[in-house]
Amino acid sequence: MSPGSAKALIDAGYIVHVEQSPDRIYKIDEYEAVGAKIVPSGSWVDAPEDAIILGLKELDSDTGMPAHDGEHRGDAAGDAEAQVPSDRR
Repeated sequence: MSPGSAKALIDAGYIVHVEQSPDRIYKIDEYEAVGAKIVPSGSWVDAPEDAIILGLKELDSDTGMPAHDGEHRGDAAGDAEAQVPSDRR
């Protein structure tokens, strides 16, 4: 999710959490600037069951996935670059 998309969700009344990560296309400051809450890496595992989780990174093979109804993996196969606008690669 881009910072612009995060802002649109925040403006619509959603609370958006963005995990800290050294491997990201957009800078964490861009998310913070639009009002997203920055949370520690890996904290999605303890998210409430009604949380909507979006992700583009591969999971460790032993991580497993919690039961979240709103979970969406944009790229569980590892080709996240293909999902990023060309000017951000």
